[in-house]
Amino acid sequence: MSSTNDSPEPDDHGSDHGSTGTPGTSASRRKRRTLIITAVAITVALVSGAVVTAGLVQTQQLEQAKADADATAAAAALGDAETEAGELAKTIDGVLEALAVENGEPVIDVDLEQLLQARDALEADYTDASDVRGASFAAVRELDLVLRSVLATGRATVAQVTLAGEDAVSALEDAVSSLGRAPYGTPSSYANRDQLVAAVLEAAQAARDAHEKAAIVASAPPAGGAPWTGGGSNAGGSGATGSGSAAGSGGTTGGGTSGGSGGTTAPPPPPHPRAALCESLGFTNNLACLNSEPTYVATNSAYTPLSSCVDPGAYGSHTPGFGGTSRPSYTFPWSYQIDYTSSGLGTVRFFVCG
Repeated sequence: MSSTNDSPEPDDHGSDHGSTGTPGTSASRRKRRTLIITAVAITVALVSGAVVTAGLVQTQQLEQAKADADATAAAAALGDAETEAGELAKTIDGVLEALAVENGEPVIDVDLEQLLQARDALEADYTDASDVRGASFAAVRELDLVLRSVLATGRATVAQVTLAGEDAVSALEDAVSSLGRAPYGTPSSYANRDQLVAAVLEAAQAARDAHEKAAIVASAPPAGGAPWTGGGSNAGGSGATGSGSAAGSGGTTGGGTSGGSGGTTAPPPPPHPRAALCESLGFTNNLACLNSEPTYVATNSAYTPLSSCVDPGAYGSHTPGFGGTSRPSYTFPWSYQIDYTSSGLGTVRFFVCG
């Protein structure tokens, strides 16, 4: 007899090898495992997403903070540049006031048009500090040209006012020296330049006035009016006639003697104070030398102002004399500078511009 438990064939339909329990239990475990893995994956994805989001937010915050800091720095730089430009504009106003025009022309030979335009540009509306500084440096370049003209005028005046007296000449030399030693180059360097310009112009005018006064005194007649020409026709006295008197039967007649006329010639006028100097320089009785007239230079289309002459190189010199004019005919870019000796005789030194 046999029973169901006597079958030699193994029962492989009820469960997996090596496992116990029912088939439903195994399926439940696999499903639960899948759910756990899925949950873990979702959790990891959420955490990773949160990390990435936090990183993006932090990056955006840093970028915004940097943008805010840059904007603040730019605003501060613009404010500083505008303040500097405003101070420079005030200085230029003072220089222009010192160079106040007379009959439509400045008190010295200088072109102020470019300086006026550069000064107006300082008050334009700018949004970037670099633009403001560009306008400031352009104004500095034009201001330098005017200041050099003032210096040249002051130095030329020193050589021309030989009769002004030591005090007036010394005051002019000090004013010129102060303007020449003042710093140049940056907008903040020109704080009191208008005062130095005014001092040079005032000292130059005072020295010229003193020179002219001394020149008038030197050529004036002696005190008391016109030159003395000697005594009149009665200066020597008139003869006296004696009266006769009777002595006894006769008388004698006494007679006076007539005085002669007398007089002296006027003293010669004093020599011109520069006569000996002009004679020693070979300019005897030369009015240009006696008046210490300056040296002139005629320019052409190739002339370049010395301030704009790039790498100037010495290219000869010329001394045309008092009141003389040098007329170079150079066709290459050139410039010049006039050197005055203690006598005031100007020597033109030429430069070739690179």
